[in-house]
Amino acid sequence: MKDWLRRIYFNLAYLGRPRWDTRQSPPELLEFIKSHTPGCGTGTNLITLAQAGWQVCGVDYAPFGTQIARRRMKILRVPGTVITADVLNLPPLPSPFDLILDIGCYHNLNLIGRVAYRHHLERLLSPTGTWLLYILHQDPQKPTTGLTELDLSTLTDRFHLVQRKDGTDGRRQSSWFWLQLPIVEE
Repeated sequence: MKDWLRRIYFNLAYLGRPRWDTRQSPPELLEFIKSHTPGCGTGTNLITLAQAGWQVCGVDYAPFGTQIARRRMKILRVPGTVITADVLNLPPLPSPFDLILDIGCYHNLNLIGRVAYRHHLERLLSPTGTWLLYILHQDPQKPTTGLTELDLSTLTDRFHLVQRKDGTDGRRQSSWFWLQLPIVEE
């Protein structure tokens, strides 16, 4: 799908309730929060993290989504920042981040976009931070969406795989990855 069509699709999806907006934080995020002390879509996970004591900054390129996130955070009096931006062309952000949570962005990028995205992550992630990544595997019926095992192998070229948890999302194969920057010894 062309980038401009994808942008329109995601923006229009927020006029209703997008299928990916479950209004529940995934158990993988809740598990992560329990084992890590505090250091976007419509804000569900920003709110969960902020209520657990984290300082949060969410980024989404769908203005409707970020508007909903800001409104929900304001109603709940949850502190945080929500930015409307493309992850491939980010404004300056208050980094480094102890956690970068990605649910559904990375697997929608093309190869060039994924490489650029990983370079941004290397810059934004703290040396001991975690990239908590949720992806959908490529559907043979829709080869333009999702990732192949070969695509996934590139994750460990620049990041250390802490854990991988495979599952399904409806009928699609999915995976959670806990990734960190490699430890640099001096």
